[in-house]
Amino acid sequence: MFRVLNILQTKGNSVDYPSGKGVRCVILADNTTGAPPTTGENVDGLKKEQNILPGSVAITTGFNVAIMGNDGEWGEWK
Repeated sequence: MFRVLNILQTKGNSVDYPSGKGVRCVILADNTTGAPPTTGENVDGLKKEQNILPGSVAITTGFNVAIMGNDGEWGEWK
């Protein structure tokens, strides 16, 4: 399960994000078994068409952290 904790920045419809708004956000994750999502489709508090932007952070209650790089890919859980 994923839940948005905070939206840090919202970008409008653009060439990079044609399907809708992009958000730079902090996401609470319940586990580290896979990479966090790249869209809001499975994130409570986001619309499914929203893209998650580079610089976003995912964190678990155990303080494991993953950060989305400039390439749009999530880094390893640390």
